Amino acid sequence: MELWETGERKEMKASLEHIAETLEYLSSDTAPMRISNSYVGDYLCIARIKVTHEVLESLLELEPVKEIDCRPQPAFDRTADYNLPTSRLPEVISPPEENSGILVIDSAVQRDHPLIAPVLTEADVFPDPGQELIKRGADDVHGHGTSFAGIAIYRDFENSIEKLSFDQ
Repeated sequence: MELWETGERKEMKASLEHIAETLEYLSSDTAPMRISNSYVGDYLCIARIKVTHEVLESLLELEPVKEIDCRPQPAFDRTADYNLPTSRLPEVISPPEENSGILVIDSAVQRDHPLIAPVLTEADVFPDPGQELIKRGADDVHGHGTSFAGIAIYRDFENSIEKLSFDQ
């Protein structure tokens, strides 16, 4: 949620506090609502909120509220839509040595994935110095890095699935 900037930080903070109090009042066990975090800068006042659709509509009518963006919906199919049995996958040939490499910097990659393992040279983790933020290894847990590696390697993944041809 973004509020109209007035140039007065105290006023902006007061508007956010009023909205937070209202959300707390309207909140219930079945529909918890709140401001989870906010930022009041010199030229920007934003807040991340959790609200019901009805309250969202009411917030949009408040004078200080400039706009509210909803969580984006992916414009691509979920990985479950591409759930091919490994028995249907063609053999993946490693690319020639003279091919350029691709560096993917992400959370991790599933190194034994049947479409990635034959073309993967290396996967590593570069933890923060105190290993407080990054505590796991190079194997992907959530699928994010594996998905990006697949796109980087095969480009049009949907086409590759339709043709059952995975050329790099």
